[in-house]
Amino acid sequence: MLSGRCARAGKPVREGVGALSMWAAFRDRPCAEGEDLTVADDACSGVAQEPGAFAEALNG
Repeated sequence: MLSGRCARAGKPVREGVGALSMWAAFRDRPCAEGEDLTVADDACSGVAQEPGAFAEALNG
């Protein structure tokens, strides 16, 4: 679940990571019900999330 990952989102900043070099905003949404999550998809994140959750977490 995304919420657990978001809770740790501040760790890279504390460890000195200055930036996220690439982000696919168009994938910042859950995949469709029944979609094969074992294969990377260029239209969704592949994790349980609300649309826009990664952008919100990375925004601080």
